[in-house]
Amino acid sequence: MIGIQEFNDVAKSQELLKRFEPQHLEKLAGLAREVRFTRDQIIFREGTHPGFFYLIVEGSVVLEIIATGRSVLLQTLHAGDAMGWSSLVDAEEGAHFEARALSPSRALAFDGAQLRAACESDPAFGYRMMKALLSLVTDRLDASRMQLLDMYGAAGAVRA
Repeated sequence: MIGIQEFNDVAKSQELLKRFEPQHLEKLAGLAREVRFTRDQIIFREGTHPGFFYLIVEGSVVLEIIATGRSVLLQTLHAGDAMGWSSLVDAEEGAHFEARALSPSRALAFDGAQLRAACESDPAFGYRMMKALLSLVTDRLDASRMQLLDMYGAAGAVRA
């Protein structure tokens, strides 16, 4: 767990947290723990339950998908970005991407089950968190769409 002041300092650089109320940030601070990753460390694998939701504080992490036996870069994340949203969804399929540290990185980690429980026990907090996660999922969907366009889009193709 980290202190509330340190958490508030980090929260200022986290786009995901900009619309959270002070009491919600305090709740999150009580659940946060600092983690560090070394270069090329796999943080979570596609298809497995990551267990944790992360807010990146320093460094860079790449999200990849495995397609036809090779890794395809989906998006590069930096300080201020979040990952591991599937840890908040109580589902069977697990992570939709693989996360790998591109450089030594530092993040705040939140146990997915604890964060889900906090959302369920405080509906206002849960609503704020789910809105933030929906925005995050939308960003990932947009990044996936752009990758598909780069890989398969024909030059000059238009939508009907």
